[in-house]
Amino acid sequence: MGQGRDRRVPQPAGLTPFWDELADAGRDVPGASLTACRGYARLELDLAAPPAGISSRTRELVESFPADGGRRHVVIDVRNRQWLGMALELLEGARTASGV
Repeated sequence: MGQGRDRRVPQPAGLTPFWDELADAGRDVPGASLTACRGYARLELDLAAPPAGISSRTRELVESFPADGGRRHVVIDVRNRQWLGMALELLEGARTASGV
């Protein structure tokens, strides 16, 4: 008694949630890389500035990473749909800004 039970459905080993969606969205986006971690996906993206047309929440996220040499190295650990939404929005904005 006093110990919580893990009631979540365990995810099969090796699967990363949202991988397919992120991989499709990040394909050919300059400066973007995707890494499968245990239980989540990590998106890393180098940006000169926040892309035009992103939400204020996603803009705040980008601006929370310090600029180094005029670029920001943004890292998002995508563990749920909220982070997925911001990652997809950021990838789409970066794709549009790069003209890909």
